[in-house]
Order: sequence, then structure tokens, then C-alpha cells
Amino acid sequence: PGMHIDGAMLRVWMAAVGRWNGREVELALDAHAPQTHRPLVAALTRAGIPPARTARGAALRIGGARRVRWFAELVGTSPTAMPAGEWPESTRWR
Repeated sequence: PGMHIDGAMLRVWMAAVGRWNGREVELALDAHAPQTHRPLVAALTRAGIPPARTARGAALRIGGARRVRWFAELVGTSPTAMPAGEWPESTRWR
């Protein structure tokens, strides 16, 4: 409770277990720690990127141009080791 998520934390989460499909970001959740899911939803919402739960509940989905643009601005440019097209770029959403 009261957790705050910033760009650096989102960047690590995205690099470790995030997926970008060209429209939405999907951030995986730890199935062995379900008690962390609600606090993470709340923290993302406070950061201005309210997520939706995926159908299977194992991840949070961030969709919509405004939310994706803000997410992309927070996580910054793609890590050099990331294959092209697998990272949300803020310039695409302007």
C-alpha cells in the first residue's frame, strides 16, 4: 500500500516481463504473489496509467493512445539489446 511507481521501475518491469504488441503494453504479474496485484494496479493508476487486467489475470494491460504515450515517456527509449519494434516509443504516439 502506498507504493509509488516511477519511470525507472516501469522500465525494469517492461524490460524484464513486459510485452509490446504495437498497440498495448502488457506487464506480467507474479502468480505466486497475488497480494501484490491490487497495490500495483493502484500504483499505476496514481502514476496516470490505469491498467486493465488481462482475461487470464496474469498481467496488466495498458492501452489507449494517451496512456501508452505517457507510459512510453516514462520508460524512455528502447534498451540497445531490445529487438526493434518490441518497445513502445513515445514519438509514435505524438
